[in-house]
Amino acid sequence: MADGILDEALERLRDTGPERNGWLSNHAPMAAEALTRHGHADQVHRWLDSYDHLLEERPRGINPIPRDQWRDPLGDPVRTGDWIRYFERELADSPWREVLELWWPRLLPGIAAGATHGVIRVGHAVRALLDVETAPRILELAHGLAYWAARWQPLALPAAGPYRTTDPRAALDAVSRVPDQRFGIRHRLAQLAALDSWPAVPGSWADASGSRAEVSGSLPAAPGSWRDAYGSLTAAPDSWRDAYGSLTAAPGSWATVHGEMILVPARPTAASPTPVGGQEGSSRVRHSGDVVHRQGAVGTTGTEEEPGRQGTARVEDRLGTASVQDRPGRPGTSSVGERGGGLGTAGVGERRGGLGTAGVEERLGAIVDAAVGRFFTHGYGAPVMLVHAATAPTAVLRALPALPGRLWAPSLEAAWAATTAVTAAYSPAGPRPVETLRGDPMEAAAGTADPHAIKFVDAALDVLNRTGDHTILGRAVAAVMLIAAD
Repeated sequence: MADGILDEALERLRDTGPERNGWLSNHAPMAAEALTRHGHADQVHRWLDSYDHLLEERPRGINPIPRDQWRDPLGDPVRTGDWIRYFERELADSPWREVLELWWPRLLPGIAAGATHGVIRVGHAVRALLDVETAPRILELAHGLAYWAARWQPLALPAAGPYRTTDPRAALDAVSRVPDQRFGIRHRLAQLAALDSWPAVPGSWADASGSRAEVSGSLPAAPGSWRDAYGSLTAAPDSWRDAYGSLTAAPGSWATVHGEMILVPARPTAASPTPVGGQEGSSRVRHSGDVVHRQGAVGTTGTEEEPGRQGTARVEDRLGTASVQDRPGRPGTSSVGERGGGLGTAGVGERRGGLGTAGVEERLGAIVDAAVGRFFTHGYGAPVMLVHAATAPTAVLRALPALPGRLWAPSLEAAWAATTAVTAAYSPAGPRPVETLRGDPMEAAAGTADPHAIKFVDAALDVLNRTGDHTILGRAVAAVMLIAAD
């Protein structure tokens, strides 16, 4: 019954666009999936009725994107309609797992896309497909991937400082706040590069296995180094700082798309203090998906001056000579996983201090647990936006079972980057714990007009299932009230 209602909802939404007003995310498919997941399928259509006035028609395309010319329109929201048609075509021609495996490493470094809503929408779609494969769910995956590709926005990995794997909450508490929190997410993320403390934000898992050199000590001697894979790197890395140079001090740009391509890292320039749509404090602009559009990456011109259009530098110009071959139905062909030592490669568990897929899943779950727990104490500052510190890594965690093991470690690090960035951007100065309220948190969330409340409760219930901590229920009800009032 619930499966049928979800498919009905997705059919109802199939001709809607991923955004409204040019940059606000369409949350309806994600909320519908979460409601059906937790036994509230009977409320899905009523909730969609209340959300219907916020939906817009899917955008028309400009020009079809050929399979071998996907790099240039990556991150260009003007091509959203073309990306939708592209992924509808790809998923009609190939099994959805193959398409996901091919595109996940291409899209993962752009995890900030649409204020992380790109990866979140894909995570909901993948979870639904892992339950049962139906045409509406495959189409929803196509639309999620298209949104992610159109809004592709890189974030830097959070630098070199190790932290205890048993305490990601302490690591999140150590993340410094951006100094100017008056405006929207573009303005806030642009400040990360200027934070003296950002290079020390915990981004590694070294303490559990020893020093960083021991964690990745086999990389320098691994046959097929990063230099072989990409051509432009001059030394095989034994740490992220060695591999990426100034990346650790320059959040806002990624050096690689794992297994795919090199982007020249550049220190981001400050974003305009007034983001598109005005201040984040307004309820009309709080869900902005226009996140530091390619700022500090893939070219440094044509970003702020040309809203909605990517920088003029072409991504393919940054590719190494051994770049991936785009062969239909062959995900990741000739990828680094087959030829180089480093993150995103086959056998990553052996080269990362014994971190196998089980370890990645456990650690990613701990990040979600920490982010949800921290929302209960710090969510009051910017409830809607801080939700994404929990829902973004939750989406990555849900996609892991559909991905090959070689993509798990890069997924973990990208999820952590997203969580720390949102934490830095939206944490208040100090804690203010929520009360404990009675009730069913998902019932309470379904009664609100805010899909972020639904998706946060969805993540919180996952934490309850992992930890058995039933105090989460009462605190989640209080969190719903906080989010709905924002």
